[in-house]
Amino acid sequence: MQRTLKNFSFADKFVMDKTIMVVDENHGIRSMISHTLVLEHYGVVSAGSAVEALEMIEAGMRPDLIIAEFDMERGGLDGADLARKIRSNPATYHLPVIIMASEYRLNREHEWKNAGATGCIVKPFTVNELLDSVRRATT
Repeated sequence: MQRTLKNFSFADKFVMDKTIMVVDENHGIRSMISHTLVLEHYGVVSAGSAVEALEMIEAGMRPDLIIAEFDMERGGLDGADLARKIRSNPATYHLPVIIMASEYRLNREHEWKNAGATGCIVKPFTVNELLDSVRRATT
């Protein structure tokens, strides 16, 4: 489990109290999103698969938001499966989950909505789109 923190001022404390879990099999995407969030003074943990994310959550990690790739294959679970498992657990059902999906996957919107995801961000997305989604989901 990796937690990345950046120097922050007292004005940033409210944001720093927020921890975001980034879940994606692609290390480059996880790093880009994590770096962006750290620059905005969020705490970040990352997982390389939905299975790894669930293990972290089962071990007691309680992020304020989970951002998960829709199309993951490691361990046989994708982002919708992760959201579904989070929603089915009384200890974690309240955690917001944002699904990242390629534009061509939007036709499967019913899958992530039915799984209980809070929202979806379409790839490729801008830094502003990412940060707007994070702010909406964490306030």
